[in-house]
Amino acid sequence: MLSFNNKAVTIIGAGPIALRRAKLLITSGAKITIIAPTIKNQFPPQSRIIQKSYDKEDLADTFMVIAATNNLAINQQIIDDAADLNILASSTSAPNESDIQFLAHQSLDSITLAVHTQGISASIATQIRDQFVQKLPHYWQQALTVIKPLRKQLQAELKNPTQRNQILKSLASQSSLTILKEQGIEAYQKHCLSLYDKAIKQGVN
Repeated sequence: MLSFNNKAVTIIGAGPIALRRAKLLITSGAKITIIAPTIKNQFPPQSRIIQKSYDKEDLADTFMVIAATNNLAINQQIIDDAADLNILASSTSAPNESDIQFLAHQSLDSITLAVHTQGISASIATQIRDQFVQKLPHYWQQALTVIKPLRKQLQAELKNPTQRNQILKSLASQSSLTILKEQGIEAYQKHCLSLYDKAIKQGVN
């Protein structure tokens, strides 16, 4: 997975898509610069705003550029300039020519759902994502809430990776999840703790 933490990302354009990309990348730790002649949207305060027309020099010292203008020719020029400078590029108007394509995604605590339509329709990808989010059973997040601290403890106390994988699989097995679905999170937590204690004892012995 590509990390954007502390990476400079330049977004050319200031429309709704540029705004969504900026918000997403800021949550990933990126340092965002917005460049556009006119800026009407309210971008996150962490964004650096420059009101001007695009120039190839705007790509200096950037890790990635996003071409998000409403002008196809300018977007293509940005993609071409980025290629000349060996800079990662993404175009909102030509996703198939982009080095990176953004997915319609949503994070729900420990779960991230993402949908991609091969650049055909971002609108359809968003609708599919929303349908999945609405229908996602709540017990999946409950299971992750229980497993998360146990996983950290297993990594610290059980050095054998094969044994760790076996216990983690048992915590997420159909029989274990049936307990969660039928008896609730407290019963599932007790069950998982029992499996954890047994695994630790076997690992020590």
